[in-house]
Amino acid sequence: MGTQNQNADDNNSDPSKNTNSIRYCEIHPQKKVKFYCKNDRSMFCSKCILKHTEMKHEVIQISPKIEEMKKLIEEMIIEVDKHDQSISVNEELYNKLEMKVRKKFNEEVDKLEKSFRRIMDQLEIQHQNLFQMMKEQIDKEIK
Repeated sequence: MGTQNQNADDNNSDPSKNTNSIRYCEIHPQKKVKFYCKNDRSMFCSKCILKHTEMKHEVIQISPKIEEMKKLIEEMIIEVDKHDQSISVNEELYNKLEMKVRKKFNEEVDKLEKSFRRIMDQLEIQHQNLFQMMKEQIDKEIK
């Protein structure tokens, strides 16, 4: 047994450490895994299948399961893409609405400022008129 097969065995003992896409049988390291036992939750080669079937375990071929999982993943990716597009549309609508609200807010602030200035101008005129009237009254009384 070479180092390559030893690495393959190491990878099979801990699936989370498996960096290769090809897995080898733990019992027959020269053989690729082709089956999965649902009872034992293990993968094995064609030489090991007899042991599992004799124990009446539920065995499935790996390649159809992989294709099924690939299809499921593709469907999920399509769904995620749809949601991404929906989010983009919603962000765009939000941004447009935000711009409209900001514009309306600024317009209303401008209207209020103009009204305030107009009222202040009117008060100033009334103040000057009142001041002038008082001055005239005082001048009249002094004479």
